[in-house]
Amino acid sequence: MHLNAPIVETGARPAIHGRNGHGHHKVVDHSLHGLVTLRLIDPPKSATAKLVKLLGQSVGTPSPEPDITVRFVDSLPVEGDLRYIGLHAAAFDAAHFYVVDEDGSRARIDFAALGGPCEIVCERGVSAVPLLVPIVGLTLLAKGYVLLHSGAFVYDGVGVLVTGWEKGGKTETLLPFMQAGADYMSDEWTIVSPDDGLICGVSAMTQVWSWHFRQLPEFWARIPAADRFRIRVMRAYQAVYTRTPGWLRPRGLIGGWFEKLGADGGVPLLGQSRSAPEKLFGDHIRREPARLERLFFATMKPGDPDSGTIEVLPVDSDEIARRMVASLAYERRSLIQAYEQFRFAFPGRSNALLDSSRERELSLLGRAFSGITAYEVRHPYPVRLSALRQAVMPYVQTDQHS
Repeated sequence: MHLNAPIVETGARPAIHGRNGHGHHKVVDHSLHGLVTLRLIDPPKSATAKLVKLLGQSVGTPSPEPDITVRFVDSLPVEGDLRYIGLHAAAFDAAHFYVVDEDGSRARIDFAALGGPCEIVCERGVSAVPLLVPIVGLTLLAKGYVLLHSGAFVYDGVGVLVTGWEKGGKTETLLPFMQAGADYMSDEWTIVSPDDGLICGVSAMTQVWSWHFRQLPEFWARIPAADRFRIRVMRAYQAVYTRTPGWLRPRGLIGGWFEKLGADGGVPLLGQSRSAPEKLFGDHIRREPARLERLFFATMKPGDPDSGTIEVLPVDSDEIARRMVASLAYERRSLIQAYEQFRFAFPGRSNALLDSSRERELSLLGRAFSGITAYEVRHPYPVRLSALRQAVMPYVQTDQHS
């Protein structure tokens, strides 16, 4: 299936009874642009909402046969003796491997099957389906797509992809273009299709920091009241901290924590709002694919946020591909850690796709980025968002700088 197939937005599929001989079960199918279908069987009420937060609304027609089935049960039976790996992080018995959460609830995952049709069985007590995003990424990789850590938008008809290491400036580039009328595709993950030259956004939650709202106040009223209250409290603390003489500030580990609290972008859970893109951007959401025409590699550099210069420099798109393979490996580290625990539990079982993931991603990204006009954007952090847009805008609108 290709990304230029017709897109039909379906939302979460209603309960289906008697599917696959399970009797009367609640079944919810979730389509990721018709490329990957996830099926939740007997999910708790929170599971579907968490799925949307991770992967956005269901878009496209779900496949009759799911790629990933997540089944919820009251408890998982054990075959033989159960043994833990580490401090209750993982476990295994005679036949199965389990990821264990902080409360001791288990999810059964066969890592040898990931990438193809697979089933994850979760006890109802699990706080979230473990490793779901990297497992979806591996499923896409098996089909010839890359789930790339990146933001994407369409401005004036031009499909733009902004990628880089975490906190490199993806959201900082996206937000001022959204203010200028762009159509949102993604903030965190984008599906890249080498065969079609297309990108498709995974429109999950968008993370907006307190300092973003200071510069783009029109988005402030669109976030929940509880988030506004929490951010106001953080701003009050930061104002007090910056006015406190250095000799009065605590030292050591406690001092480091207080310093982190006082910095813009220091503590994600306190200093940001995670909102559905529909709440922030209204009808400026693009569900269908877009042709990749501009590629920006965002990086931070030393400099004053107000007076520091922003540089936009031509760069070889193949270099970006090579760099992002390392970034994707970093983003997949929790999956790799669990996979190594799986290999420890079952030395004779492995996953060839996971073992070769870097090489496959390099090949696919090299093809996808070949011939694409690409730039590196170097900016101080925090950055003046309007200045960042002004610096990048000419390179989006024309080819004269390539």
